Amino acid sequence: IAVTTGGADAQNGTAGVGVNLLLKTGMNNPAGEGHLFFENQTLQSVNIPAALATALDNTSGLGNRIDRYFDKGFDVGGPIFRDQLWVWGTAAWNTVNRVTLAGDPDDTGLTTYALKFDGVANKNVRGNFTFYHNNKEQDGRGASALRPAETAWNQSGPATYYKGEGRFILGSRFFATTKVAIIHDDFDLAPVGAMAADYHFDAGLVAHG
Repeated sequence: IAVTTGGADAQNGTAGVGVNLLLKTGMNNPAGEGHLFFENQTLQSVNIPAALATALDNTSGLGNRIDRYFDKGFDVGGPIFRDQLWVWGTAAWNTVNRVTLAGDPDDTGLTTYALKFDGVANKNVRGNFTFYHNNKEQDGRGASALRPAETAWNQSGPATYYKGEGRFILGSRFFATTKVAIIHDDFDLAPVGAMAADYHFDAGLVAHG
């Protein structure tokens, strides 16, 4: 994974942060791994000074924190036809339940799948196909000290990515690479208070409705 925050290459189509993600490739020797990560509030500390905690009216005084973090997954790869066709795949499930400054929940669930095939037709032609799917479900998006849970959003919707690539050696001094990609990245934001709620701010600029 490479993340570029500035000074990006002129080939980048858009400005801003750029992410380049290269998935693993299967090999002749089958291999795999798994992971499991966990965290909750008992594994965290609070470093907010007492004076500041007291000044934070209508809050828990504990700041934004993780209520529960749970990440599990695996990946495996190997040959379909030795020295000619390989496959690699992964699946992961991630739960990030956060508590905001005001004590409101902000819960996120991520489900990710990926599959990659690599093949060699001959010494001059090689290609691969990649499928990637990630679904994000977030309840309480936007909740904060000035945005109670009743004014937050519930987010849903997956992102799906397909890419095919071919590499061709056309002599000792010339080669070509072709790529085709399709990306679906739509998501929905539904107001927790429903569309008919009366949205307003009180005198302290705290949102309601």
